Amino acid sequence: GEYLEESIVLSAPEVTPAALIAVPNVVEFGFTFDQNMNPFVCYELANGDAKFYWFDSTVPGFVTTTLPAGSSSPRCALDDNRPLQIPVSDIILAYVREGALYFRAQRDRYLVEYELSTEIGESRLLQVGLNEQLRFQFQMSTTPAQADSPVPP
Repeated sequence: GEYLEESIVLSAPEVTPAALIAVPNVVEFGFTFDQNMNPFVCYELANGDAKFYWFDSTVPGFVTTTLPAGSSSPRCALDDNRPLQIPVSDIILAYVREGALYFRAQRDRYLVEYELSTEIGESRLLQVGLNEQLRFQFQMSTTPAQADSPVPP
């Protein structure tokens, strides 16, 4: 994934890059795919808003949802992509707000906010995902985000 000309663009080897959504002023974003290969994108804007773009099967269609004010460094991952776990796997959306780490899960249609930790202080979330011991892990940093740094690939 890349942020090009105010669009989040997805590509793969030997596949033509495709602009998924046009969103101005993105400072960082992450993406994953659900069990049906629908893309899920979370992103933070220069004004501090954090949002996510996902396929809502009740619509049916893609929708954009805004996280509560003050949310930052949103990250997402499919929690377990092993073939036997596909029926029970979820996309996990994690983010920081007011010194606490939160997550939302696909099975709740991202409506329920779960608090993971209240002791992270000024930390920001770098990445989330399944580790080699098959545990979902959250990597934090106390280094502030750089406003002029490029959007991560």
